[in-house]
Amino acid sequence: MATMDGHPSRPDIAAMLTDQTSACKPAREAVAVGAEVRVGDRAVPHWMVAGIAATRLKRSLKRGLPETIGLDETVEILARYRGGQLRTGTIGAADRLSFFTLYFDAAGTELLACDGRFAKPSTTLPADNGTIVTVKANRPFTKRPNDG
Repeated sequence: MATMDGHPSRPDIAAMLTDQTSACKPAREAVAVGAEVRVGDRAVPHWMVAGIAATRLKRSLKRGLPETIGLDETVEILARYRGGQLRTGTIGAADRLSFFTLYFDAAGTELLACDGRFAKPSTTLPADNGTIVTVKANRPFTKRPNDG
């Protein structure tokens, strides 16, 4: 939890999560049940943060990942924001099934946007041909048995 040098504290983060994007309510609920909140201690260039968010959105749309929320809204908000620097933060749920990215102005006093990702617990399934398939977040990974 980042609380030094005037960064928003945990209760302030929850209060800041109003209705900037559709991910704000689930992020606020995660904070309320004890999720870990971190706010970066330095600002980075706007173009870098906005570019990363836009790239994540393109990849999410290409892969069809339904567990992403508020990313499209975040990209739009960051495209309109013309500040030189941004500060980012994260909210990580204790169960590790949800993770949120926060986007602040350079001072860390105004929350501009929030997006979230949700994972499904891993499931290991035996396949008919003897391989083991691990399914995580709707993406299967197949491991072949040793040939030895």
